[in-house]
Amino acid sequence: MEDFINENKLIAEIDQLRTQFPETQDLYREVCTLLFFRYGITPTANKLYQLVRKGSMSAPADALSKFWSNLRDKSRVRIEHPDLPEPLKIATADLVATIWNTAQEEAHGSLASYRVVSDEAVLAAQTAQDSVVKSLEIAELDKQHLSEELSRALELNLNLQQQLTAANTIKSGLELQILDVKVNASSQQVRLKELTQDFTQELEKQRHALQLAEERFRISETRALLEIDRERVQSAKLQKEIEQARLSSSESNNRHQDELRRLQLSMGEYRQQIGSLQGSLEAITQSRDSSYKELEALRIRMEELQASLAFVKSESDGRLQQLSEIRNSEKTVATKPTRKNRKSDLAS
Repeated sequence: MEDFINENKLIAEIDQLRTQFPETQDLYREVCTLLFFRYGITPTANKLYQLVRKGSMSAPADALSKFWSNLRDKSRVRIEHPDLPEPLKIATADLVATIWNTAQEEAHGSLASYRVVSDEAVLAAQTAQDSVVKSLEIAELDKQHLSEELSRALELNLNLQQQLTAANTIKSGLELQILDVKVNASSQQVRLKELTQDFTQELEKQRHALQLAEERFRISETRALLEIDRERVQSAKLQKEIEQARLSSSESNNRHQDELRRLQLSMGEYRQQIGSLQGSLEAITQSRDSSYKELEALRIRMEELQASLAFVKSESDGRLQQLSEIRNSEKTVATKPTRKNRKSDLAS
C-alpha cells in the first residue's frame, strides 16, 4: 500500500517538474535527482522513460550518464593548500571522497534496511488493516442482517399488533352480540312464559266453555228426545183409541157423531199440542245449530291458538313436549262434537 502511495506521489511530482522544466534533458536530469535523493531509487534508462515518456530512448540514457558524471564531480573533494604538494593534495582528496562515498553507501544501506523494516511494518499494518477491513465488512454484513431481521421483526410486531387490535375489536363486537343475545333470550323466555300462561288460561276458559256448551246441548237434546217420545206414545195411543172407536159397535149414530166430534176436538187439541211440540223441537234444533256454530267458532279459536302455539314452538324448542301434550289434549277435545253430531243425526 505504501509503494502505491509513493508511486502516486512520484508521478504527481514528475507532473509538477514537467511544467517547471519543459526541456527534455532538464526534465530527465531533475527526475534522476528526484529518484536518487528523495526516494532512494537508483535511476535507470528504462525507469526514466517509463516515468517521463518524452523524447527518444537515447534521451534518458544521455541524461542518466550526465547525472552520474556530475554526481562524481561533486563527490570529489578538492584540497587547496599552498604548502601541500600536489600528490598529497590528490591523495587527500581521494581519501575524503572515499570516506564520503563510504558514508553514502552506509547511509544507503541503512536506508535500505530501514526501507525493509518499514516495508515489513507496512505489510504488517496492511495485513492488520485488511483484517480490520474484513472484520468491518463482516460486522457491516452482520449489521445489515441484524437491521433486516430487526425490520422484519418490527414489521411482524406491527402486523401482530394490528391483528391483536382487530381481534380485540372482533372480541368486543362478539361480546356485545352475546350480551344482546342473552338479553333477547331472557326477554324471549319471559315472553314465552307469558304466552304459555295466557295460552293455558285461554285454553282452560275454552275448555270450560266447551264443557258448559256440551252440557247444555246434552240436556236440551235429552229433553227434546223425551218430549218427542212422549208425543209419539200419545199419538199412538190416540190412534189406537180411534181405531177402537171405529171398530166398536155403533150404539147410536148421534152418540158416535158426538163422540167423533169430541174426538175430533181432542185431535185438534192434540194437533195443536203436537204443533207446539214441533215448534219447541224447532227451537231446540235452532239451539242445537247455534251450539254447532259456537262449537265451530271454538274450533276456529282452537286453530288460532294452535297457530300461536306453533309460533311459540319455533321460538323455544324446550317447550315442545308441553305444547305437544296441549295439542293432543286439544285434538281429544275437538273430536267430541263429532260424536254429538252422530247422536243428533240419529235423533233426527
